[in-house]
Amino acid sequence: MKRFIERVLGHRSLPYICAGIGLLLVLPSAWIGWQQDDLTQRFFLHGYADTTGHGAANLEIFTFLTGNPAQAKVLMDMGVAPWWTLPTLRLAFWRPLAALTHYLDYLLWPESPILMHVQSLVWFIALVIAGAYLYRRYLGVNVMAGLAALFFALDDVHGLAAGWIANRNTLLTLLAGCLVLLVHDRWRRDGWKPGFILGPLFLAAGLLAGESMLAVCGYLFAYALFLDHGTVRRRIRSLLPYAVLTVIWFVIRSERGYGTWGSGYYIDPLSEPLRFLEAVGMRAPLLLADQLFLPPSSLVLFLGEHLLSPLLIWGAVIVVLFGFLLWPLIRSDRVSRFWATGMLLSVPIVCTALPHSRLLMFTGLGAFGLIAIWIQRARECNARPGEPRTHVRVRRWAVILLVAVHGPIAALSLVYNATSTTFAQKYIQDAALALEDDGSMRGTDLVIVNHPIPFYAHQAGIARMVLGSVPPRRLRVLSPGLEAVHILRPDSATLIVRPEGGFISSSFDNVFRGPAHPMVKGERVTLTGMTAEVIDLTDDGRPAGVQFRFAGRLEDRPWRWVQWEGNRYVPFVPPPVGGHVELPGSKLEF
Repeated sequence: MKRFIERVLGHRSLPYICAGIGLLLVLPSAWIGWQQDDLTQRFFLHGYADTTGHGAANLEIFTFLTGNPAQAKVLMDMGVAPWWTLPTLRLAFWRPLAALTHYLDYLLWPESPILMHVQSLVWFIALVIAGAYLYRRYLGVNVMAGLAALFFALDDVHGLAAGWIANRNTLLTLLAGCLVLLVHDRWRRDGWKPGFILGPLFLAAGLLAGESMLAVCGYLFAYALFLDHGTVRRRIRSLLPYAVLTVIWFVIRSERGYGTWGSGYYIDPLSEPLRFLEAVGMRAPLLLADQLFLPPSSLVLFLGEHLLSPLLIWGAVIVVLFGFLLWPLIRSDRVSRFWATGMLLSVPIVCTALPHSRLLMFTGLGAFGLIAIWIQRARECNARPGEPRTHVRVRRWAVILLVAVHGPIAALSLVYNATSTTFAQKYIQDAALALEDDGSMRGTDLVIVNHPIPFYAHQAGIARMVLGSVPPRRLRVLSPGLEAVHILRPDSATLIVRPEGGFISSSFDNVFRGPAHPMVKGERVTLTGMTAEVIDLTDDGRPAGVQFRFAGRLEDRPWRWVQWEGNRYVPFVPPPVGGHVELPGSKLEF
């Protein structure tokens, strides 16, 4: 069995075998349809009424808010953005090459989500093959390279990118990163002159597909530091084309107004440097622990604050333990130093967003090269004279655990992650489409009183539009609904809403307004037909009670009232004047 495994891992066709295995595991995603942000991209690219400044021609489907209060007001008035959105919020990502692939979807097969998924799967296959050849280039055609390639193919992080159409940009950036490192090594080691041109070209392509491409710069720096055999001057010169391109990219990105600001979910290192450094200190251990072992860092999106500290401690412990385990190899082997340094330098790049496993695309590239070398060396290493038996047992169990986590456990997680976006379907498409479609929605303003995930509730109108149902004229989402919501009606046109736990209470709510930009007591947000006024604050400065005043009696048109109950919307009847009603909290179903 051992010889068979070694023959397979060293087989010349292994890159294609890995691609086939990976494809089989993510293939179910081809039938999950449009999910979450896919609906918004369809709205932008399919030629619907364009009141948001988007359109297929300008390929700005990754620009959501520009920092312009007028544009934010339009989105809030439509109900695409929540009423608490920071007017100067900027969520603008420069990804024209990724946008072009989506534009081609809507040019060639606009009504076929399956073919859109197929395009993503083709990019996934190319990525796995490129990754396998990259490991062979740096490690040789051997068991180590084969093991790293297999771990790379099974990496559950790739599942969301392969199965979620809107997340295709991460496949493109990592593929471009692999190609950069392949041609760069061939140029520096073999003197292959086209590599001098192709490396920067692939870097430029990756940067135009997604910001995460910056992580490859860490690997290029590590290459110059540990693998390049030229003089110091020549090593520096080898990096200059990449540095110049990156600076140009930064300048254009800044001048055109791309980046993020004001969000609690995203941090732009250039506009918020101190907050970014603080985030790196908090998020890096969680991300590294996720990459090297367990648990998924995305748990922080769903855990309460009382569980966050134990998770941070666990992440720090895992990083220290694996650092102790891998340090002798890193110290003695320059290829291991290359992989380890590239891995570590890639982490700050992804600390710009709340921790999530899907951010670890480039981190895994170095981690699997490093882990594969360590496992092979550990298998070849007999007990040294005088070495305690405990050390031998620890090494043996570490090999078993690493193979299990990055082998079968990762494979199962890859299958799940590839279709995991369907978790939101019951909260977005199914709930929105289940509303009566007898024409009563036309010309009405739909008011969703509570929803367990308001971030999803705001996609109800878009979901109905792009999936062929009559959308409401405008959408209003009043309150989060994970906990009980208390509603008082002081007069015929007003509701006072107090959710237990307050407003802007989840990580997804913070997308539109970060804690650094709190609302104040007495602050008013005026939208068409409705004004929201903050009347009370929680101890940590979030709205605790909000008064919603509507233009006319609540029972009159154009208002249509619904509340979340179970897994669907049901009619909501406003209490009588002076009356009070309590809506029970809802539980998320995974």
